[in-house]
Amino acid sequence: GQIDAAINPGNSGGPVIVDREIVGVVMQANAGGRAENLGYFVPPSIVQHVLKDSEDQQ
Repeated sequence: GQIDAAINPGNSGGPVIVDREIVGVVMQANAGGRAENLGYFVPPSIVQHVLKDSEDQQ
């Protein structure tokens, strides 16, 4: 997903919260170009899938 909140170095892995609900995990900010306050996040369903796959491989 995409958000218009300020994302700074070190925010990756933190929660994206909208209306008191976690809607994703911060992935990266737009590092170049003219867009400011443009960031990207991974939705919870993808995070859960990755964690389950990781557990299944152990």
